[in-house]
Formats: sequence, C-alpha cells, structure tokens
Amino acid sequence: MEINKILSTYITNEFVQDQPEKIAFNDDILSSGIVDSIGMIRLVNFIEKEFGIEVLSEEMTFDNFKSIETITDYIQQKITQLI
Repeated sequence: MEINKILSTYITNEFVQDQPEKIAFNDDILSSGIVDSIGMIRLVNFIEKEFGIEVLSEEMTFDNFKSIETITDYIQQKITQLI
C-alpha cells in the first residue's frame, strides 16, 4: 500500500471516524483541527512504528505535517536517508 493511502486510512479511522467525508491528500489537517496537539503525538508514534523512522522534534513542523501529501513527502525523504 502507498504511504499516502496508509496515512489517509489511519487519520480517517483515528481522527474523523464520525465524519462521512474522506480527507483529501492536500487538506490541511492541522489548521482544520482534524489533528490537534495530542493527535500529533499519536500520529508521530504511528509513523515511527509503521515506517521504521525516527521523527525528531525539530522536524515536527507545519511544513512537514500540514497534510497527508506533505507527511508523505517527509516520510519518503526520511526513508531515502536510511538507504
């Protein structure tokens, strides 16, 4: 499964399960309140376990975690650094 689809499924199941709408890959999940500060910690823990990467605190920025699209780009960069 593609990274963006894994993220979309997780975020939908964990944070918007009571809303019938799907989250678009470029939707702003932070400003919209879909993911709050506690949700961000849960999301980072999921990413670290699911993709085998370490998310450093200085990397938890709006630019890296604004949307499923930006998170996917961030994860791909981290995986590339491991190779």
